[in-house]
Amino acid sequence: MVYIVKKISGRKYVYKQFRIGRKIVSKYIGSLDKIIEFYLNYSKNYGKMRPPGFEPGSSAWQAGVLVQARLRPLSE
Repeated sequence: MVYIVKKISGRKYVYKQFRIGRKIVSKYIGSLDKIIEFYLNYSKNYGKMRPPGFEPGSSAWQAGVLVQARLRPLSE
């Protein structure tokens, strides 16, 4: 699988290209401008946001991650 950038009417678009048997298939992903804009906005916040309950030093029990393990079995 490869990613292809096509220039159409002065704008650039990204496609994912792969083979199915002998046929080459191209799937549209989006305009290059929008992909770059999304990446730049997302990369600013990457690593800064944490889900609630995962503060440093808290255990999985305190965070409520292991709630499923506390449930009683269905068959008694």
